[in-house]
Amino acid sequence: MRSTKLTKLAVAVLLLAGAGAMGTVSAATSADLAISGVNDVSFGPDNTIDHLGNGFVVQYKGRYFGVTAKHVLLMTKNTGAKGTELPPQTQWVLRNKAAPALTQTFGKALNGSANEALDMKVLETDTLVFALDSAPKDFAVLQLASKEVAVGDELTAIGCSYNAPADCHGEKLKGKVVELKAPHLMVDIGKTDGRGFYGMSGAPVLNASGELVGIVSQSLPDSKGVERMAHFGVSYLHQLLEQAVKQS
Repeated sequence: MRSTKLTKLAVAVLLLAGAGAMGTVSAATSADLAISGVNDVSFGPDNTIDHLGNGFVVQYKGRYFGVTAKHVLLMTKNTGAKGTELPPQTQWVLRNKAAPALTQTFGKALNGSANEALDMKVLETDTLVFALDSAPKDFAVLQLASKEVAVGDELTAIGCSYNAPADCHGEKLKGKVVELKAPHLMVDIGKTDGRGFYGMSGAPVLNASGELVGIVSQSLPDSKGVERMAHFGVSYLHQLLEQAVKQS
């Protein structure tokens, strides 16, 4: 079986293209083991991509959904995808990196479209939602936050980068919100080499109560021109989930 190799350009796309930033980071405890997982995607027996960013599971009005960052699809240009619509043979599996036997298969992508260009503009709506038939057995189920994010809030992203060890329980990337620049949550995570966090795209971002407030997406300058971690907020995700529930 051949796995698609990640090019330098693609690695730059999958979280923190040009970021050069990192915050307070620690290994997650065993309690955080299944907060998120890495995406293993198959487009056929000879075309697979392992660790296509991170993903997680969310519950909304009694239904369950898989979620990741939409820009990870930029790695699928040579797999038969039409726009952001995945080929029918696609198998998208969320894998616990520390315990590979623990997986969750995602169903159909609900907001992909053959008419949506697969280019950097997908970052403008950097959310991809999948249907799930039932509650996951091996991953935690996240809930949308009950209140809006405010400047000064400390947020924590939990996921595994390409540089994470094989037994990664989830790296915790912490920082404080310095600006709300819709749809992004601009977070100060200090300064160091952000290349250590390539591959965390699509990981969930939680508030102090452990509720979902964002998705790891990219880095952008704030209103003062300072490069910040720009987590994608959940307003668009909320819209997608509400639409999915109404159509069911």
